Parts: sequence; C-alpha cells; structure tokens
Amino acid sequence: MTFNKDQGFWILKNGEVFIFPNADEHYNSILNNPEKFGLTQEWKDEMVSYYKERIQRNGQKLWWDFVSEMLNNVIEAGNIRVRTCDMKSFKNVMFTIWNLKRDRNRVLDFLFSNADNLKRNKTFTLCIAEDNEINNGFYHNMLDFQNLKEFVDFLSS
Repeated sequence: MTFNKDQGFWILKNGEVFIFPNADEHYNSILNNPEKFGLTQEWKDEMVSYYKERIQRNGQKLWWDFVSEMLNNVIEAGNIRVRTCDMKSFKNVMFTIWNLKRDRNRVLDFLFSNADNLKRNKTFTLCIAEDNEINNGFYHNMLDFQNLKEFVDFLSS
C-alpha cells in the first residue's frame, strides 16, 4: 500500500482498509456509505436533517459540529481513521481510535503490514477519542511519537 500526501484510510471494524484520496473525502466516504461504517441510512438522514438547516443559518461552526459528531459516531462504532500529513519536511501519520484496549491490535496489524511504507514518516500521532473533547473535527488530547519504533513500543506495552 502506498501512502501519498494528505491521503487517508479507514480501517473498518470488519478489517477492510478503505482508502480515501484526500482529506475531504473521509467525510464523504461516511455519508455515501454509512452501512460500511456500521451506521444506518436512518442515522445519516437524521444527522443531515438535524444539521442541514442549522448549517445554512449559522455557517461554518455548525459544519464542524456536524463533522465532529459524525467522526465520533464512526470511531465509536469500531472504525479507525488513519491520516497522513506531508508538508515540506514534516511527515506525520495520525491514528484516531476509540479505545486503546479495543483497537491496539488492529493498529499494530496495520503498522506491521505497512512497515516499509511507514518508515519514511518522521512522526506518529495517536488520538484516543473515548473521553476526549472534539472541536472543529480535531481531538484535544493527542499522543505524539518521534518515530515508528517509539509508536510500536508504546502500543506493544
């Protein structure tokens, strides 16, 4: 698997890796395929109905509330988000999970399966969504690791 600039992946609860080509597509992938993420069409319809009018009235802030709630629902349902960030000399891979105990092994499997491609990344970030505040689509508390070995050591302990 090749990792490109600003690319991302969903590691779905069933183990399938769902690739999205750029940062914007990870939201659309959920809305276009809610069942794939362990959610229902009714969930999507309720979310869109609830936020659509409010977003039109109140603008961008409500869009981020929508995104934040959507991400929390998808991650709580057992899916893991993986995002790459490649800006000039800064290369980072961010994993967003719900719970370390539940999701640790799937993150390790992904790391070991893609170790050759991941070695070129300088840093790794882990966001644990459970009991973490999310604002504007970003979680407040994150753990940063300086290299792949440090990240794997943490997950393996």
